[in-house]
Formats: sequence, C-alpha cells, structure tokens
Amino acid sequence: MVSKAIAFLLWIPPFGLLGFHHFYLGRTLQGLLWATSLGGYGIGWMRDLLCLDSYCELANDIDKRKEVIRKHPKPPLTAAIFFGQLIFGFGCMRHSLLPFSWVPPQLDFVFACICASTVVWAVRSEGDRACCWKTCLVWGGVGGCLDYFTSTLSVGRDREGLEV
Repeated sequence: MVSKAIAFLLWIPPFGLLGFHHFYLGRTLQGLLWATSLGGYGIGWMRDLLCLDSYCELANDIDKRKEVIRKHPKPPLTAAIFFGQLIFGFGCMRHSLLPFSWVPPQLDFVFACICASTVVWAVRSEGDRACCWKTCLVWGGVGGCLDYFTSTLSVGRDREGLEV
C-alpha cells in the first residue's frame, strides 16, 4: 500500500526531479527517465503533480490495474506520451546521460537511433504494459535522424570535425 503523502514528499525537489516518486510507486522506467533527464527536463516533473493522485490509486488498486491492462494491453498513444516521445526521442537522453565522445563518428548516427528507440520504448511503456518495439524503432529512427542532422548543423561542422 503506497501513501499519497510519501509520494508527494518524494515528488518535491531534488528527489522528484530524480524520479524517486516513480520508483516508490513501482514505475521503474519512468524513474530512470526522470533520473537521467531531471524530471523530463522539468516538464514531466510538473505534470506529475497533476497525475500523482491517479498514480497512487493505480499502485494501490490491483484490480483496477488489471482492468486497465485488460482493456489496453499496450499503452494508448496520448498527447502526454506523444510529446514525451518527441522530447526524449530527439536524442535528449544521449546528450544528458554521458558524454559519448568515445563513439566513432561513423557510428554516431546508429548510436543516436538506438538511444532514441530505447528512450521512446521507455516513454511509451507504462508500468506492467510494454510498447511494441516496431513502433519504437520507427520513432527512434526519426529521432536519431533529426538529432544527427540538427547536431551537425548546430555545431557548424560535419561529423569528421571539419568546418562546413
């Protein structure tokens, strides 16, 4: 049985920006995303204040959770999930986790697509329900392409480090 008071206390910064409230509620993937992006770059953290009550109810009511899973075995594509995929799918995780300067320039595009696909899967998966990998690979490919080309343009260099 989870406590709404404890969940709210864990939502308050700095713990909430690191996803402690998600870990407490059994939402491990969301907790990992929050820990690597400081609460979904603050946007998701603020949204969590509105959703915290329903997260707690779902964590406490096993029958309700089973009913939700029965009705929607895969999480539906909501506006929040769509924008979460956009935010994280553009390689944000790749830039916020670790400096990946050790990735050879020839593999940077592939690495960006893999990171974006993994993050899109994590954003789209919800608790006991997992998203289809095919969808994630498509979104990850789009996000990887956009990240690759926008980062090339933003630094004014091509991938080999030569001036453009």
